[in-house]
Amino acid sequence: MALNRLTIAWGVLLGLSVTALIVGNAAPGHAHEALGVAGVAGVLLTAFLKGREILLHYLELKHAGRGWRIILLTYLLLVAALVLGAYAAEHLGWIASLRH
Repeated sequence: MALNRLTIAWGVLLGLSVTALIVGNAAPGHAHEALGVAGVAGVLLTAFLKGREILLHYLELKHAGRGWRIILLTYLLLVAALVLGAYAAEHLGWIASLRH
């Protein structure tokens, strides 16, 4: 039995979900400890890759014009970068230093 592209995409999404779960629980000690900037970047990378997979294969963006792919994938990347930037600013104390 041949696998169709949606089944393969589902497998990729499942693998990325497990990866995000593993990376998200990688904080040493207790689960409530911060992952750190690198850990959050890893989780956001898997979220970006999952969003890309959904856009390209489930929503069939791969058949849309190149401009649409660029716009929507750039949006995903921008959201991930803003979340990472906000987390890094708080985690590294940049925001606290601005308050004083």
